[in-house]
Amino acid sequence: MGDNGDLKEAGNGSLDAAQTQPEIDFENHQLGTTVKLSDGTEGRIFSRGARNKDGHLTYTCHLCMVVNLPGERVMLTHIAGRKHQNRLSHPVIDADTFRKISAPKTNKIQMHIAPGEPVPPGMENEVKPVAELQATIDRFREGPMVGLEYVMELTSPSLREPSYHCVLCDKKGDPRTIIVHITSYIHRSKFLEKHYPTAINELAQWRGQKGCKDVIARVIQTVCEAIEDHHGRMTPNVHEVSDYNRNKTKYLQEVLFEKHFDERTGPKFVEVIDKKALQEQLLGPGEAPIVGERVVRDPSPPVVPAPIGQRKSKPARADRKSLDSISSIDSVQSISSSESKGNRPPGDNRIRPLAKT
Repeated sequence: MGDNGDLKEAGNGSLDAAQTQPEIDFENHQLGTTVKLSDGTEGRIFSRGARNKDGHLTYTCHLCMVVNLPGERVMLTHIAGRKHQNRLSHPVIDADTFRKISAPKTNKIQMHIAPGEPVPPGMENEVKPVAELQATIDRFREGPMVGLEYVMELTSPSLREPSYHCVLCDKKGDPRTIIVHITSYIHRSKFLEKHYPTAINELAQWRGQKGCKDVIARVIQTVCEAIEDHHGRMTPNVHEVSDYNRNKTKYLQEVLFEKHFDERTGPKFVEVIDKKALQEQLLGPGEAPIVGERVVRDPSPPVVPAPIGQRKSKPARADRKSLDSISSIDSVQSISSSESKGNRPPGDNRIRPLAKT
């Protein structure tokens, strides 16, 4: 398709660094793919733009009308997404819509949109701003980063640096503390509880065992590593802080219904959980976990027998029922705030991510 070819050539001419072999391999595999258009021609799905300030080549997906995708990893994440795959399954694509984003003005906007800059009027649905946090995310290799699509980067001209809100865990922070949160046991657990309940339920029988917290944290990290190795990483969303505060419900709904890595649309990653190794670390060889059995402890102070002739009072069933009702209300509120139905992680202490071995 002529428009896309011109855009690609313009991108090639603006490169300020030689391509790496992974970039060349990626482009040889992806940039030549085409779709059939309604006017009888074929159009290239992807085109390449200039490098951004972090040195990543930027790409445009003309099928989804998404520009400024930085680097091969983000591109692969986009390609694996539900939106892209759904559009790719259409036998014929509307030619006018497909060519709309191929106009030269789009490439110009793509090359000048920077973190914190406003999107030009009329282009809100075509340009997704890149978060300032993205450079830190791209450099982070100490552990997996899942659930990045739940992170909101909130910008304002009056702020020295962006603030952040993880809507999955309802945690707020700055550029440093949000990285700690994203790589924490709590965030990873909540992500698995929401999107990979089968894997997280495999660990239910081990919770409560002595010394389980550190061991389970390592298993959860292993599962998250497998998810990242298979799918890649998502990207944070960027909003102006006052707009976000006014339209928070709208943006939360968008996050809820956008594409997520999920066991319903891909692998469950249960196979990466080594139950035998888990059992040996927690209990020793040959022993089984104690399930549904509670430790009976000596009461303190000791129980004093009731006086002879006096009837023992019956348990206050009405009170217990009332307490259960309060617990149910709390549970509903908890589910509403965390969007999770799994077991709660033991404690709130953050665990530093473990390097792969």
